[in-house]
Amino acid sequence: MTASLQDVANKTFDYVIIGGGAAGLTVAARLSEDLDMSVCVLEAGDANLSDPMLLRPAGYRTHLGNKLYDWNHQTTKQKFLKDRTSAWARRSSPVSSRNVWKFNDDSIRGRGLGGSSAINFMAYTKPPVKEIDDFERLGNPEEFVEPPENVQKDFGIKFDEWNVGREALSQMDGDPSGAYYAPNTHDPRTHTRSYATTAHYLPNRDRPNLIVLVQARANRLILKQADTSTATVITTAVEFKYAGQTHTVHVEKEAIVAAGALRSPKLLELSGIGKREVLEGVGVPVLVDLPGVGENMQDHIVAATSFELNDEVEWETFDVLRDPAQLAKQVALYEKGEGVFTSGIINFAFVPLDTITSREHAEAIYKKAQDLLASVDPVKNPGLKEQYEIMVHRLEPGKGAPGSEFIMIPGDLFYARCGVPGKRYIAINAGVSYVFSRGSVHIISSDPSIETELNPHYDECDINFDMFVEDIKFVRMIAATSPMKDLITKEHKPGAEIQTDEQIRDWLIENFMTTWHTTGTCSMLPREKNGVVDPSLKVYGTSNVRVVDFSVVPLHFASHTQSVVYGMAEQAADIIKGKVTA
Repeated sequence: MTASLQDVANKTFDYVIIGGGAAGLTVAARLSEDLDMSVCVLEAGDANLSDPMLLRPAGYRTHLGNKLYDWNHQTTKQKFLKDRTSAWARRSSPVSSRNVWKFNDDSIRGRGLGGSSAINFMAYTKPPVKEIDDFERLGNPEEFVEPPENVQKDFGIKFDEWNVGREALSQMDGDPSGAYYAPNTHDPRTHTRSYATTAHYLPNRDRPNLIVLVQARANRLILKQADTSTATVITTAVEFKYAGQTHTVHVEKEAIVAAGALRSPKLLELSGIGKREVLEGVGVPVLVDLPGVGENMQDHIVAATSFELNDEVEWETFDVLRDPAQLAKQVALYEKGEGVFTSGIINFAFVPLDTITSREHAEAIYKKAQDLLASVDPVKNPGLKEQYEIMVHRLEPGKGAPGSEFIMIPGDLFYARCGVPGKRYIAINAGVSYVFSRGSVHIISSDPSIETELNPHYDECDINFDMFVEDIKFVRMIAATSPMKDLITKEHKPGAEIQTDEQIRDWLIENFMTTWHTTGTCSMLPREKNGVVDPSLKVYGTSNVRVVDFSVVPLHFASHTQSVVYGMAEQAADIIKGKVTA
């Protein structure tokens, strides 16, 4: 069982963690290994323990748009996209009599214990090692930690030999380019989702020093001046709302903000940490003027093509779930460990731009990226030029950076204008990983119950859609090539009527969506480059506040994100415990 209000309100804990998602629960599990340290986690959503809606694989989207599992954020109108407001999800989906596939226009973020790890598509991919090394180029020193002498002795290795092995491993596992089967975060013994709750909370919930309170929405950090000479503030407590009433929990050592890329900036701003104009505009006293809070927002974008399978193909696809009778049959099969609910999305390819298009097109897009880099004013946009320099380098033909992603899915259930009932489809999601647009998320009120203004600024850099168009054309080349062309009867999306580059671009504007990989809003960058946290993840201007979630990643990479979130949280816990230095 999770905790009661009486276990938390007005109590003092060494560490108070705001957000019980993948990062928050990982850090909580590691810090509470020391039984002398008390750890409290505040999670705004429900526990959702043993919930089949979350545990059953292939139930993709069944929980999205449902306030029990999803924050349902919505973007502002995107002026470069015909004033579209549903830029973070599609407008409609097939709806069975049980609303199994219904979702709405909003940006989807996990609400509940486990956070987005409870409702994601379970893909587990790893980024190119070079793109993680790019964090160092942006001002975050990396440090190699040599294994302790006893470990070297136990394994019969010397440091130089071990380092050679590490180099060999990085060559094997450091570049995800190409097509491959990716693992899912799925327990094959029970055919259930493996996520932060099952991995980090349930095995440790009986620890007397670990307290997790659900349905507790953090309002703000309570801060006071710690050092007048350095203008540093310290948090003494966290204010939160539970059952309509406001309470506080006291902080002995650190407050750890792990609310995600859309909510962590909100919490900092409500606490008085952020851009002066934003805070003063809503009447929040400025305690730490930190202009980077809520800025530098980046995301991956994706669109789904699909093709109708011919009748000779015997695959069972997710399309059967549109039929209520078939849905009931599949649920029954799942109880026996059979059927489509035991399936996963595993077919991935990460490919360089100059591999999927002509050299001429790749060179033209590269040249446009160079021009964009030259136009950046480093005074108006601190830190952006350094990011664009890296991104332009990635796009240079011949460099091999895998900025285009393709995901093959057995079924057409995920986006607008889904297939005809009774037909079966194969979908290929085409995505762009290197997105030049930079958005923002900011509070518009001092009232914590009022949602933020979320503006991804999509298509302000049309390079994004130049690459996107080439992705769609490449998918069509795949569909026209054996053996795939022998399996399909016709293209369903975009459709035969969409042919020219301009038509493809217009279709993309209407049909693309987020992959919910938002990052950058609390960037780990130098403070003068619009950074929010230092390499130890401590918020600038504070003595005991850290942000530990995906919002700290300063520059996006070619991969899905959960592997990085888990790894980053593990590293953060070691930093907090003093096992490693940042």
